[in-house]
Amino acid sequence: MSMIAMPLLAQGDWAAGVGVDFYLVLALAVFCLPVFARMASGVARGKGKVDSGAYGIPDLLFVGVLAAWAGLTAVSVLQKGGQSQPMSVREIYESALMFSMVVGCIGLFLWYRNLSVPRLFGLMRPDWPALLGKGVLWLLAAYPIILLIMQCTQLLLGGEASPQKIVEFFSEALAEGRSSEVIATILTAGLVAPVVEEFIFRGYFYGTFRRYLGPWGGMLLTSLLFAVIHLNLLALPSLFVLAICFTLAYEATGSLWVPIVMHALFNAANLTFVLFSIGAP
Repeated sequence: MSMIAMPLLAQGDWAAGVGVDFYLVLALAVFCLPVFARMASGVARGKGKVDSGAYGIPDLLFVGVLAAWAGLTAVSVLQKGGQSQPMSVREIYESALMFSMVVGCIGLFLWYRNLSVPRLFGLMRPDWPALLGKGVLWLLAAYPIILLIMQCTQLLLGGEASPQKIVEFFSEALAEGRSSEVIATILTAGLVAPVVEEFIFRGYFYGTFRRYLGPWGGMLLTSLLFAVIHLNLLALPSLFVLAICFTLAYEATGSLWVPIVMHALFNAANLTFVLFSIGAP
C-alpha cells in the first residue's frame, strides 16, 4: 500500500552521531514538551473535547475492517523490504483517488446512520485565525520532539531512515524540472493527504476507538496504525509520536481542523526543505 503523502522525516545525515545539534534539539524538546503534557493532563482529567458518544458497534466493525486491511497490507509490504519500484505520477493520483474513496465511503456510512460529519469532527463554524494560530504554534512545539525521537532511533538502531518513495520522487522531479510531477506532489502532500489522513485516522478511527477503548487506548492504537502505514521502520517511532501530538491537539480543541492544519504545515515544511536542499551546493 502506498499512502498518497507521508511525513518527510529522513532528509540527509544531520543526525549522524551525538553532537551539538543533538543537545540543541534535546533542549528545545524539553522546553516544548510541557505544551503536550498539559494537553495530556487535560485528557487524563476527562477534559478532552472530542465527543465519541455517537459512535456505535457498526462503526467499530467498519473501522476494524479498514484498520485490518491497512495494517496487514502495510506489514506485508514491510516484510518484503518495502516498495522497490520507482514512484510515478500515476501512482500518486491513484493513491489520492483510493484514499479519497475511503473518505467517501466513511462519509456515506455516517450519513446513512444519520450522523453529521461536521458535528462529529468539530468542523462547524471554524474560527480560522484561532485554528491557524494554534496549528502553527503546536506544530512548532512538536517539531523538536519529533526530531529528537528520530535521532534517538538512529543512534539506537544504527543507520538512517531511508527517504520515502515520495521524497525521492519529489527530489528527482525538482532536479530534472518535471513541473507537472512537482505540482502533483505538492497538491497531494500539502492538501489532499492532510485532509484524508486526518479524516480517516484522527476523525473516524480515533473517534470510534475512543468510544470503546477510552482516549488513551484509542490514541495509541490509531497512532500505531498511522505510523505503520507510512512504510518506514526507522521513522515509525517519530511518526507515532507525531500522531500522538495531532491527537492531543484534536482533544484540546475538539476540532479536526487543527490537526489538519498541523499535518498540512508539516508536509509543506518538509517539501520546502527538499526544495532548498536541491538548490544547495
